[in-house]
Amino acid sequence: YLIFRNQRTAILGCVALMLCFFAADKHGFFDHFWLNDYVGVGDTLGSQAAITVAGVLLASILLAPDMASIRARTRFTLLFIAGFAAAALLLNGLYGINKNDATPSWCLWSCAITAALWLFFYFLADVRRINIVSKPLAIAGQNVLLAYLISEGLESFLDLLHLSDWYDHLSAPNLTCACARSAGCALAILTITALLNRFGFRLKL
Repeated sequence: YLIFRNQRTAILGCVALMLCFFAADKHGFFDHFWLNDYVGVGDTLGSQAAITVAGVLLASILLAPDMASIRARTRFTLLFIAGFAAAALLLNGLYGINKNDATPSWCLWSCAITAALWLFFYFLADVRRINIVSKPLAIAGQNVLLAYLISEGLESFLDLLHLSDWYDHLSAPNLTCACARSAGCALAILTITALLNRFGFRLKL
């Protein structure tokens, strides 16, 4: 972004290039590259980084003068969703959908789904201005780094309270239970984050 700023085509090209890192890595292109001994070029610097850059691409419309209208932002986001979903379908046969392996299809689906959720909440919070939805999200989003760190420590916290088995069993019956557990966990973490913020506990980079 520091190089291309709001040139959306160039940022999209970087997303495609990073996804190519994954394919190149799978074919041994980086096997003798010194950096590959310290970090996964194909996944960490490739497909996973592509998710971040895709997020920059989507967020860039909030700063672009030609994207100031609701219609322009909606049209771009819908095209974003359609394009990334189509790319995910086309690449599915090569590496499948696997979060742990950070396959391109999984990353592209993540981008498409995230964009759809962003558009949904954009209409609720900025267009329709439904405070009952936007206000809690605004409070929870004031310190997302803290929320992230709490989520990373969740496993250790559950082990300390001897609740790991109980937590695992919550998602065991079916997909609905698994989704409900994830949603409930996210709500609990954001609530804790909001309470800590209210007490003045914040994390900043």
